[in-house]
Amino acid sequence: MSNYYHLLNKLEDLNLKHTREILPEYLDIIVQENLSFVEALNHLMTEEINSRNERQKENRLRKANLPFKKTINDFDFGFQPKINRTEILDLCTLRFMDANNNILFIGNSGVGKTHLAIAITLEAITKGYSCHFVLSNELVNRLNRANQRGNLDRLLKKYASYDLLIIDEIGYLPFTPDGAKLFFQLINLRYEKKLLLQRIFLCLNGLKLFKIKN
Repeated sequence: MSNYYHLLNKLEDLNLKHTREILPEYLDIIVQENLSFVEALNHLMTEEINSRNERQKENRLRKANLPFKKTINDFDFGFQPKINRTEILDLCTLRFMDANNNILFIGNSGVGKTHLAIAITLEAITKGYSCHFVLSNELVNRLNRANQRGNLDRLLKKYASYDLLIIDEIGYLPFTPDGAKLFFQLINLRYEKKLLLQRIFLCLNGLKLFKIKN
């Protein structure tokens, strides 16, 4: 076996998958551009890191369970003039996460709460945060089932582990008393970790934004 194939095998052993994939083409580039060993290795490692970052981002995006992908650039602020654009754009910088603040979006159906929450979540995913989106009643149903099966603690720890948890449609359907207790058990657990993006469906007119400091 030639040194070239030995190298391919070693790259695979080191889990440098992207480098292994692009190596044949990149060897031609090295010759054509007369790159030094250090230059070539630096370029290869940069490509590998970029590829890993992209795979990790895709993995975070998959685990986020977003119902759709919409960015802040897709949001029509002209359609909802009562929304403070400056505050929303500030939220997209994720300063609220560094400050350990919670977020509440309160407003009628159709005013853009879910869109804005998802836009902020996409920014967080891009910056490397783990996120998860869930409907409030779906969440409570899962907690109820876990409680009945005796594995509630494990599920609570799972939901508490995300850097950012987005709970949608709170108040759209009522919780049972037991469901409400389980829901607030999770909120208390996350409050202790100071991590929560929470959307609440309460206000009758417009959309109001409140920043709740822990």
